[in-house]
Amino acid sequence: MAYLFFRDNELFRIAKDDSEKTKILNICAGENLVEKEITADQFNKCDYESHRYTLVEDQVVETICIDGTTADDTIRTPLARKSGFNNADEMNRAIEADLARINQYLTNNTDTQWQAYKDALLAYTPSTNSADYPKEGSLSKVLTDEGITAYNILRLP
Repeated sequence: MAYLFFRDNELFRIAKDDSEKTKILNICAGENLVEKEITADQFNKCDYESHRYTLVEDQVVETICIDGTTADDTIRTPLARKSGFNNADEMNRAIEADLARINQYLTNNTDTQWQAYKDALLAYTPSTNSADYPKEGSLSKVLTDEGITAYNILRLP
């Protein structure tokens, strides 16, 4: 089974399996997380950010992400947007944000999986060719599509 962890009804962490779940629970003890089991298919949707997950009255609510802009939103309900990148600068900003969180985690933890991902991010140079954009999906999906073993930052314990 895979797992979603919510804090204040918002998605906080995801775990692909029991091993990742254990790491998250050990590191996030005292966070008052709500844990929900999900299917592998739901995990992939969340991991690649094609769907968003929230917690409403203790039930997991799945929302498909759409293309478009905030102009498409109604006043009461902003729509979930698909993740993606329009150029190398956007990819570099996402990589830098992930590296900052990974570095913070690795400062106090030894974790070969996240160290390897950090090394892969440091070695990766996004294409500057405008014909290669837009790229749709989370950073982990885009990198996986390019043959790099990658992890959604929500999997970080």
